[in-house]
Amino acid sequence: MSEPSIKPKPTYISSSPSGEDLFEGKSHEKISNTIFELIKDKSLPNNIIGLQGKWGSGKSNVVSILNSKFDKLDSDYFFFTYDAWGHQEDLTRKTFLEELISQLKKKDKFKGSIDWNKELNKLLSKTSLKTTEKFPKVKFYWILIMASILLFSFLDILNEDFFSTKDFIPSFQSPILKLILIKYFLPVILFVWGLIEIKKEYKDFDKDEKTKNLNFKDRFKQLFYIFSGSDLTSEELEHTLEDEPSVKSFKEYFEKITKDLKSDGLVIVFDNMDRLSDSAKVLSLWSSIHTFFAEEKIDNVWVIIPYDKEHLSSHFDKNEDSYIIDNFIGKTFSTIFRISPPVLSDWKKFFVLKFKEAFKEIISSDDIDFISSLYEIVTDTNNRRPRDIITFVNNLVSLYLQHNNSIDIKYLALFSLRKKEILSNPLTTISSKQFLKQESYLFNNNAELEESLAAIVYNVNKEKSSEILLKNNIEDIFFKANFDVLKEVKKHSEFKTYFDNVIQKGDFPSSRPENTAKILDEIKDVVSSKSLSSYWEKFGKNLDRRPEEEFQLLTDWHKNILAKTSKGTSKKLADKIAYNSKQKFIKSKKGSDYYSTVYDLIEYINENSIKINIDLDKVEFTSDQFVYFIDDMENLFKEGKCTFKDLKIYSTSKELNKYYIEHKDGIPMNHNWLHVIKFLKKNDKSYNFEEFRKHIETKLQAVGYTSKEDVEYLIEIIKTLTGKKALKLIPEATATNYLNHNGSSDENPYFDVIANQIAHLETTVPRSSFFTTELGKIDNAERIAEIIHYYIDYGSLLKLVIDKGRNHLLLNEIINIITRNQFGFTQSLSIKWVFENLDKINTKIFPDNFNDFLNMFDNWNTKFEESFKGEDVFDLRTAIIELTFSEDNHSFNSIKHIHNKIINKLNNTSKEVWLENFDTDNNLNFTYKGLIENELLDKKITKDASFMNAYDEYFESIAKTEKSIPDDVEFWDELLKNNYLDGRKLNRIFNDILDVIINQTEVSSSHIKFFALGLFEYSSNILSKADEVCRKIILHFKDDDDLFVFIIQNHLEKLIEILNSSKGLYNQDLSEMFDSAGERELIEPKIISSIFERTKLVVPTKKENNDEVKEG
Repeated sequence: MSEPSIKPKPTYISSSPSGEDLFEGKSHEKISNTIFELIKDKSLPNNIIGLQGKWGSGKSNVVSILNSKFDKLDSDYFFFTYDAWGHQEDLTRKTFLEELISQLKKKDKFKGSIDWNKELNKLLSKTSLKTTEKFPKVKFYWILIMASILLFSFLDILNEDFFSTKDFIPSFQSPILKLILIKYFLPVILFVWGLIEIKKEYKDFDKDEKTKNLNFKDRFKQLFYIFSGSDLTSEELEHTLEDEPSVKSFKEYFEKITKDLKSDGLVIVFDNMDRLSDSAKVLSLWSSIHTFFAEEKIDNVWVIIPYDKEHLSSHFDKNEDSYIIDNFIGKTFSTIFRISPPVLSDWKKFFVLKFKEAFKEIISSDDIDFISSLYEIVTDTNNRRPRDIITFVNNLVSLYLQHNNSIDIKYLALFSLRKKEILSNPLTTISSKQFLKQESYLFNNNAELEESLAAIVYNVNKEKSSEILLKNNIEDIFFKANFDVLKEVKKHSEFKTYFDNVIQKGDFPSSRPENTAKILDEIKDVVSSKSLSSYWEKFGKNLDRRPEEEFQLLTDWHKNILAKTSKGTSKKLADKIAYNSKQKFIKSKKGSDYYSTVYDLIEYINENSIKINIDLDKVEFTSDQFVYFIDDMENLFKEGKCTFKDLKIYSTSKELNKYYIEHKDGIPMNHNWLHVIKFLKKNDKSYNFEEFRKHIETKLQAVGYTSKEDVEYLIEIIKTLTGKKALKLIPEATATNYLNHNGSSDENPYFDVIANQIAHLETTVPRSSFFTTELGKIDNAERIAEIIHYYIDYGSLLKLVIDKGRNHLLLNEIINIITRNQFGFTQSLSIKWVFENLDKINTKIFPDNFNDFLNMFDNWNTKFEESFKGEDVFDLRTAIIELTFSEDNHSFNSIKHIHNKIINKLNNTSKEVWLENFDTDNNLNFTYKGLIENELLDKKITKDASFMNAYDEYFESIAKTEKSIPDDVEFWDELLKNNYLDGRKLNRIFNDILDVIINQTEVSSSHIKFFALGLFEYSSNILSKADEVCRKIILHFKDDDDLFVFIIQNHLEKLIEILNSSKGLYNQDLSEMFDSAGERELIEPKIISSIFERTKLVVPTKKENNDEVKEG
């Protein structure tokens, strides 16, 4: 029996450098020859050679050819290739040195004058010698016991030699006691102490986890160890990893390597740099190469660097000039060789060569020529490099082996070249041939093309490929849908029986459902409603095996089933339509079909009161479809029919942002489709247009002032995106130029530009006459106020007027308007700043309606405490404190807050502080006096010990003339009159003051007047010391008419009591004083008469004039 013939199989070809120049032009060979001669002649300035060429152009092959040339020489040159891509995770000087030394050792390229194992260890680690000494620790109780024994021996000898022969202690008559004291006493104490320590250690065994389970024998052994440790000296070798070798260290290593080389030369190749993606690593490696090899020539060491200039340049700063980059790269090399792409004849020959190497004689020359032409048509020049060709051929080998020669290699080649387009959507692309471009003329057999490509895509036999590719069609085998015949047949008396039999035996899934629905609708007048309902129910339940395509759109027969079947059947169908519509959308990406179907389905169910809930998954739309969908459906969403929420469709915020940002129609499109964003922001808060907002902000910052429409559109867009939040301002110069160019207007964006410029008043003055004019009038204040919060917050507007001095009619009017109406914005201001500027806000902005502001400010009531804690309440300007005393303002929380803070401070004021502030013109003094005058102060404060003690000391110092009488005498009298002071203490205070005044040599009228109220009303000693009072106080009245009148008017009754309580020592002087006052008519005569009548005073007798007597 003959052996079955073995079919030849193609083989994969290597993509590694072959070391041969297979191109006819022999460009690789020429370059390698040149480099070979340069190295051999040692004629390069710094021994660094560059090989510039695209990835896959043959740079590695040139190096391989060069290597083979040196291999043929008698001299010994060692080639070391450092794969930068392979070492990208450990691209360090250490790994380079480690690998270089290891390769040279392995190839026995060292002379042996250096121990390279030791040097390698030294490179990889830092070695240090560590000496550790351990000293023994003698147990303490053994020290005690040994000491007792030694001491006993010493004392025994001492006793024998000295104490036994001489009587050093004659008072001791007992020799035994003397012996014990001299010889045994101290040793026994030490010995017993040692035994006590042994007992302690024995007990400690129970506390230690390691020893508590030891038996008595083992414990006894451990107790009698003399040492707790042993004498030990050891040496340890310690290795510590070291950082990267320094530049100096690297050069030292490399110098050792070159000195110990047996080879005539060392050629280092830094390969695959153009595969590195990390710019930092590329630049770091390049910098190291330049530092170590380019700046200083190393004899007998050459460096070859294959690189792709375009790839290498991409790692530099994108803004760097290409000339500078070229200069930087060029400075590294002595010379650069460019690997040019192969010419047409070269790559075609290479293609055929590699194709035959892989497929040998399996593929005919005609097919090879066909595939070569196809490759030329489909690929561009940049993709015909040796490596690209090898990759293509190897892919063909894989496909050929996979399909076991069942598919023509022409189709395998076409699939390999157009794989991306074909696999994007196999059904569509294969059927429509959309993937075929210039090569379409090469493929005329459409049927074979479709079968072959489908077989490749789905990895099946060609015979089954059409079945998978084409859609399943359902043949109508149950009914012929001849409705004219049906109309006649249904009139037959046995029709119902016949039809029922057919229905019960019929296979609904085999018939076209739209025809079945029409038939059931046609016979509704001849069968009972119960039977008809059962037919619809069976029809509805037998849809599982129907093609999915029949449930991708809502049809009339779907509606019939939904309306005429049970709740369970209806829900099952509705869910099926929703699911299959979604699957169709996933495949076709036609969003309009999906959302129309689902919308119609939900609307039909709701309008017909079908009590089911559809199981809808969230479905993601592409951004463009989603935007068009919202635009199309926005006016259709109605409660009770179908809402946006019902549909569960979405697009990601990221995609929507990208769609609006990158749309080719730019700003006009963004504005035209702004209603979609408005709709989404209103109906679904999850959408975030932050990136689009930033994009529009950037546009707005750069918009030209001449483009009025763009400014208007951008402002409207940014407002929609931002909501009721502040916008980033248009540059002041741009807005100024806009106003100067476009002038005033009563339409947008004029008012937005004005609002924008108002915000800029924080940093600049008006620079447009139109803006200046607008600031001076209030015609448009309402319209500007409606939008002002987009540009500047309420608090900043206040500061513009108060801090910046921008006193413009328009600003004041806007502030007044938004104080009353926030237009849906959240107000923002600094509470602390407001408290500190209430007086200016009143006078500069709200001179006539300050209550409006206070009413609005009270909205921040809950924040008052944390923002204005009141530690510095007395630092507020006097005008602010005075403003709070206005009765119109007392009811507002902000004013109450200030008062509360003042009262809290006063509550905690010490005697020293009170005393310090009584006669100073400061806020504390002004504040508490104002509170008293407005009856706002809690009397507990002034009746408190700290205040009363200060009052006492202050008044006493005035009485002693240590302090001047204050100007506000009436205020101090008001404290007494209105019960602000502690009456119990006032009696003592004014008794003391009375004593001071009585004991003084001189007392001024002003002092008497100042203390009069307190003395006359609160001093309990004033009557018992009536004579002294008359002498020191009342008789002072004759020197001061004002004082006389003051006392009479205010303290007449007390005066009469004092006069009656006196012993009359000064009655004559008093009588004359009062009589004189009466004669001078300082007060009414009847009051003087009353005093004489009610006291012991006697009206003095008038002496007659001498002249008058003589005349008589």
